[in-house]
Parts: sequence; C-alpha cells; structure tokens
Amino acid sequence: MAYQIGFQQVEFTPPAGMWMGGYAPMRTATGMADPLWMKGFVITNPSTKEALACITYDLVAIDQLLLDELKRQLLITCPDWDVQVFLTATHTHSGPAGTLDTHPAYKQTWTPIFGESDEALLTDLVKKSMLLIQHCLKNQEPFRYQKGVSILEGIATDRNDARKPGDSRLGKVLIETTSGKRLLLWHFSCHPTVLSAANRFYSADLPGAVAHELVEFDQVMFFNGNAGNISTRFTRSDSTFEEMIRFGERIAAELRSISEESWETVAHISVSQQSVLLKQKSSSNYLSISYHILRVDDLVFVTVPGEITSDLTKDLRETLDVFILGYCNGYEFYFADEACYRNETYEAQHSFLAPFEAEKWMEQVAEQLK
Repeated sequence: MAYQIGFQQVEFTPPAGMWMGGYAPMRTATGMADPLWMKGFVITNPSTKEALACITYDLVAIDQLLLDELKRQLLITCPDWDVQVFLTATHTHSGPAGTLDTHPAYKQTWTPIFGESDEALLTDLVKKSMLLIQHCLKNQEPFRYQKGVSILEGIATDRNDARKPGDSRLGKVLIETTSGKRLLLWHFSCHPTVLSAANRFYSADLPGAVAHELVEFDQVMFFNGNAGNISTRFTRSDSTFEEMIRFGERIAAELRSISEESWETVAHISVSQQSVLLKQKSSSNYLSISYHILRVDDLVFVTVPGEITSDLTKDLRETLDVFILGYCNGYEFYFADEACYRNETYEAQHSFLAPFEAEKWMEQVAEQLK
C-alpha cells in the first residue's frame, strides 16, 4: 500500500507576562503580534504500521524535555504504530522561554537567555502535540509531491562577514492529497530574527510572515538549516514588523516562482539514527550527539540538535546534495568550524565543543552517506 499523509496545525500562543527566550537579558511578553504555531504532518505506511511524525514549533529551541515525554505518550496512546519523531524549532526569538533543560552543569550559563524550564508550558506543548499527531493519524490520505530549489540572495548572509558565502538555497516541497489539500514545506538557512530584543510581542517572526503571505496553501511549514552563522544582520534596514513583512513577501514570491519538477509519489523512506562522541572544550568530558539521516526517495536530510555553521556543512551540501535540518530533536547550542575559533566569533565562544570536534562529526556523516 502506498504512503499516506495527514497534516494539522495548532496554536499555542501563551498569555502575556511570560518570559521570552533568545536574547539576554530576557524580557517579558506584553502581548501578541501574530500567533505561535506548532505545525505537523504524519506520513504512514499502513501495511507496516510505520509512521514518520514531524512537528515544527515557533520556539527558539526544543530539547529532550519535550521529545522524551512525547515519545513516552506515543507508546501509551498509539501502541499499534512504530512512530519516528522529528521535532524542530523555527528559532524565533519572540516566543516563550522555558522549553529547555538548563540544569546540567555545562548548560547553566544558558539561563539568562533561555530561562528555567517551565513545566506548565511543556505539559501544554506535549498535550497539543499529541492531539496533533492523533489527528494526523486519523486523517490519512494518499498524496503526491513536487520539489524544487532556487537561490535566494539578499535575505541572509554570514553574520560575521557579509562577504562570505553562506547557504542561499531555498528548497520547496509541495504536497497535494487526493482531496486537494495542499501542504507547502520550505527550507532555508537563516536566523529568522528580523525582530530585535526590543520587541515584547509574541511573534513567529520571519517564518510567520512568509506563511501569512502564502494563503493559497492549507498549511505552510518552515524548516531551518545550517543557520548557526547566518542571519539578516546585514540585509535588514531595521528590526521593525514592517521590515519583517517585507522580507516575508520577498520569500513568499520566490517560493511561488520556483519551478517544480513533475509530480511524484513517495516510493521509499528510510531513517537511520546515529551518534558521535565529541570532546568538550573546558574539560576532558565528551558529549554524545545523536542525529538522524533521513532519506525520502532522492532527498537526503541530516538532523542537527542545535545550530551549525554553514562552512561545516559545505561539502555535504555541495558534493552530496544534503539538506541540514537544524534545531532538530535536541539543542546543544553551537557547532562551530575551526575558523570561528580562530577568529573568536560568538559561535565558537558559545560552543561546548573543543576546536575541530565538529569537523570530526561532519567527516563521519560524509562517510556514512557515501
């Protein structure tokens, strides 16, 4: 039996007065500019009872606090399904704090940026995530898809040196079900932070502005890439909502203009979970980094539990045509390349890893993909 899909989106905008994450010092939200969403889809193989569930959250980051509890709930609630879960954050800095575990000793410096974990918020996110997945499982349809890629300049650059190339690929997958529902998935590498620390209103920021423009689709989902060193720092004229909307209109127009390939049906999906031990910079301890290699026909994705710089993934992208799924299934802050350490950039200063450790990881990934 062919693969089927269901998709859904659920708003989770918290009340005003909560801490907002992403900038230090943290600030409290005074209201909402635009809603915060969790958006997801579930692809199933009805004959094998295997399912691939993917949810994006308008949050700065997610980690095991959300992932592990959602997996536990799935085992109880959906025991007949073998569900592979992929949770990603869009990385807005205008959402609530409290979604990360800042208690491990090496992560305690995060607290001024991400706050203490908020049990009530996490409970609400897990509950709504479960309802979303259950809805998707109960509303499955056959589907077909188109894909395309273009180069989008003028939105994001290397945030340390605007002259350096980053990753300007804009990827698009259009999914259409037999009932005519349309889901647009788009991939771009960028800190989607047009809004600054002065903003006190909840907002999905740039991904929200893009989705607001693309009203012809039933659902629009953004997947961030190797955005560790890529942002709108040198391309935005200011940090206003008007500038955010202008950028959103520009990206939406480019997504509409991408020439898609012919319609296809998914023939094969495979998921391989891997791990690597990487040495920490300030001790003899090692971090165990878990990641996935996801293949959907000829599309190849590698997940990164944090923010990875574009130079680290250059060979994977240009030689093996890989797409990085950043901020996915965990958050270990920055994975920085050797040049960042040499130049003492923000990314290297805030990485937990010793120099050259991230390069070792990418070499391992390249070997696994060849």
